Amino acid sequence: FDCLFEPNEAENVLSVDMRSLNAVQGRIRSRLYPQAILKQANAIVHRTVADDLLEVLVLDLPKSVRTVSRSEADRWPLTDDELFMLGRRNLGKDKRLRDLRVPLPGSVLHMYSGDSFYGASHLLVFESYLNESMPHGMVVSVPKRDVIIGHYIRNIGVLEAISGMLQVTTGMYDEGPGSLSPNIYWYRNSSLTLLPYEMKDGAFGFHPPPEFEELLQALSAHAQLS
Repeated sequence: FDCLFEPNEAENVLSVDMRSLNAVQGRIRSRLYPQAILKQANAIVHRTVADDLLEVLVLDLPKSVRTVSRSEADRWPLTDDELFMLGRRNLGKDKRLRDLRVPLPGSVLHMYSGDSFYGASHLLVFESYLNESMPHGMVVSVPKRDVIIGHYIRNIGVLEAISGMLQVTTGMYDEGPGSLSPNIYWYRNSSLTLLPYEMKDGAFGFHPPPEFEELLQALSAHAQLS
């Protein structure tokens, strides 16, 4: 989970004065982690952003990343919400992700990739990447720590996009490194809604929540009228 330090980082870590927020505030970042990190380190500053994803407060060091402990954050004169605002603000100042467009039959996937530690975490500041209107939101996934996969929902072609996303997402998640989630989500107003699926007999079965089913029905009806 990239919480452990490399040996050559030991001196760097020990030299950081965690008692003073002023000393570290430029290094604080928000970062996505799988829920499973809580089995390894439950005394970390975190909040839930999706069913299986956490936003975790971390310290960005030259060659590694380390989580901020509950006891460390409690010494600082900011609330958790203020610390996460700081973490997202610093994350947004980092180098922007590259946007590679992958054409599919009737749709397009966007592959946003970048920094090996924080690429997928840019989903926390994703609004700054949205340069197209999105009245129906997007379908997104974060299979591993350096990539975001997305599709703007325009028409019923979203079903083709979801099929392609599921294949790419599960493949990247299995390969890693830094696997985050094999799931896909409906992204609207900076929030994520899980879009459940299952794999059976080598095929994906898609089981969206009622609200997303209503959207699909509306898109299908519109396609039939066109």
